[in-house]
This record gives sequence, C-alpha cells and structure tokens, in this order.
Amino acid sequence: MRGVVFGWWPLRGLSGAGKGTRRHVQNRLCPTPTTRTSFSDALRCPIGNQLICRRRFAISSTTASLKQDGASTTSTSKNRILLVDGNALVYRAYWGYHYISLNNAGGGQHGPGIEKEPGSPEVVDTSSLFGFLRMLLVLLEIRPVPKYVSIVFDSRQKTFRHQIYEEYKNNRQPTPDDLREEVFPRVKDLVRAMQLNMIEVPGYEADDVIGSICRSALDQRAACLDAKDYCQIDLATPDKDFFQLLGPEVRMLRPQKKNRESSVNGIAYDVYSERTFAEDFGGLSPQKFIDIQALAGDSADNVPGVRGIGPKTAVKLLLEYENLQSIIENASSIKGKVARNALTSEEGVSLANLSRRLVELDCTIPDDVLFQDDLERDLLFARPSDGGQELLNLFEEYEFKTLVPRVEALWSEIDASGVARDGEAALSSGESSV
Repeated sequence: MRGVVFGWWPLRGLSGAGKGTRRHVQNRLCPTPTTRTSFSDALRCPIGNQLICRRRFAISSTTASLKQDGASTTSTSKNRILLVDGNALVYRAYWGYHYISLNNAGGGQHGPGIEKEPGSPEVVDTSSLFGFLRMLLVLLEIRPVPKYVSIVFDSRQKTFRHQIYEEYKNNRQPTPDDLREEVFPRVKDLVRAMQLNMIEVPGYEADDVIGSICRSALDQRAACLDAKDYCQIDLATPDKDFFQLLGPEVRMLRPQKKNRESSVNGIAYDVYSERTFAEDFGGLSPQKFIDIQALAGDSADNVPGVRGIGPKTAVKLLLEYENLQSIIENASSIKGKVARNALTSEEGVSLANLSRRLVELDCTIPDDVLFQDDLERDLLFARPSDGGQELLNLFEEYEFKTLVPRVEALWSEIDASGVARDGEAALSSGESSV
C-alpha cells in the first residue's frame, strides 16, 4: 500500500525569498486520514519510491496524479514519454556513488567491484553502475509508468558549436580514464540488456537529440494516436539548457542535490515546469531562456555572453524589450551604463549573437536519423524479448541483488497493462496495476 507525500520548500526566484517553514505531511498509511505526522517521520514510513517535488507538489503511486497548488498538472495519459540525459546520470553516479564507495572503503583504490578479468588484480568499481541503475529505476517507477523511454548520450565527436567557437566547453576537466573506458561502456551494456532505446547521434549533443525527439512527438503526434489523449514528456536531467524546451506538455525531472531532507532512499527528483520557470524568471516564458543565456553567458559550457551583464540584468532587459534583437536595436536607450556601453559596442553585439547560437538547441534532427522505425516502435517500454535474462545475468555478475525485484515488478506491471513489444497493444488505462 502506498501513500501521498506533500512537501514544500522556499522559492528561490530572482527577487529571493524568505525562509520557508516545513509543512506537515499527511501520511495515508496511517490508520485514519486525519492522522498527521512530521515530515521526517513520514519519510521513514515504507511508502516505496515516491516523486518528491518542489513547492507544493504531490504524487501518488496508486493514482499517478501529480498536483500543484491543488490543481492537477498531469494526466493519467497512457502516452507518457521519458527522455533521459544519459551522460548527466552517469556523471552524477560516478562523482557521487564512486567517491562515496572510496570513502567507505577506507581510502583504498576502489569500492565494491568485480575483477576486470578472472584472476586479475585489477578491479572494476561497480558502485557507479549501481548508482546509475538506482536513479534510472526511480524514473521508471514514477506513475504512470512511461509508455516510451529513451536514454540519450552525447556523441564523442565535436559538434557544430565547436566549429563556430573553439573555446566551447574547453574549461572542463578531461573525462577520467576509468569513467570513459569502463563505466560508460558497461552502463550502455546494461541499457541494452534492458532493451531500452538508446540514441547517440554523431556530431550532436544529447541536448539536441532530446530536443529533436520532443519536436517529433509534439509536431507529428507520433506518440499520441488520438488527438484528445494528453501527451506528457518528462526530461530527466539537471541541465538548465533544457529550460528552453519547457511547455504545457514538457517538464523536467531534475535530480535533487545531495543531503536534501526530501529524498526517499537518497534519490528524488524536483519537477520543473514552465510555471516554475516563470516564477523564477520574472514571468518570462521558457523560450526566453535562450536570450537570457545569450546575454549572461554560461560558465559551465564556457559560453561568453556579454561582459557586465548577469542573469538578473538579462531578465530586466527582456521584460522591457521582449527579445535579444529588440534589446540590441534599442541599446542606446538602456538605462544601465554598463549594459548600455556593452550592447552599443561591436564586440558586445557580436558576443551576444555568438552566445545565442551556442545555447539554442538544434531540434531539427530528422526522424530517419533519430529512429530506426519510428518513435512508437523504437521507444516502446516493454519487457525484454529474452524475458530479461541477460539483464538478470548482469545483475548476478555485479551482485546487484536488491535491484532484481524492482525490475521484475516493473516488467510485471507492463505485462499486466497489455503492452506488447510490437506496439500493437496499448495501455487500457492510466492507472497503476500494483
């Protein structure tokens, strides 16, 4: 039996917010619906994997309903699409689970792992693999269980962004050898064993691929056979570059930062929607985030932006002039001296236009590049054709015994809902079968 958890955290908009107070939690596992308990006590209840969300959100594993401020923001649609930023999850697992395991191992060379080769002194640390799977399974267990799933990875080749700006992302540290040579290949082996769709397009970042899949799903309604069916697209990523894709049918599931009290079993995701974005960015629409970054830059990707202009100034300018082009055309009338001088200079205009090209996602990758057949058939989430035996064998090799009942429960739920590998059968209802 599962329950509903309510939580609230202070808003962190541009104007700042005062300290929030911890709200009480209604625990429906309690004998009577009027019983109330503290937030920390509720998290100790055996409620299973829940989605704990920003602000006043709630999710129920039994009804698959997501609410904000009392109004439902998610349908029980059978057309839920889950797109996972594979690189982001792998890096998060590596830098989190890997180093936690090293500390727990007393500072040794590795944490829990297996021999690289039989009898070899070299050991492959499996904690990163375990962390990736735990985070992925939480995403797959959110109700309603997604009908379509894709794990998207960055191409190792340089992209068009490197061609127009050689300094793009050159401020990042090189990928550790063990992460590149051991973790990534083994993660991909696990994804293949689950027979989840996995996409990597040469010359494109995962951001562009995910944006193109969103475009395909929304424009062509590939996953929404009936126009009246609601299509929910969840983007599992912490990357703020995806803000520009937010809309009525697109939201982000952002991994919570560590040590958050709201996490269940150490893993939880914040729901970030177009409404959340508007609250954080002065009422602007998510599409304006491209112009915000064009002006303010992005240190994470080494996008220069315009000197002297930060996110707050960028938002103020966009609220007054609507878009980047209008700001440039009216630069001489800008009140702030620093911003006015920067945007009336040739260098400032050039940097703003360059930065915009770098931060705007390319959502034009054609379907015949994205899919072998089409979205519906390629991304369909179903029990593997071998019954899951290859994955269970890998779990046994890596000693991931605790994950076995979770994947089997997911497969059983999918089987009960009537989803077939060929895609001919559809979910008969949006309700969970467990």
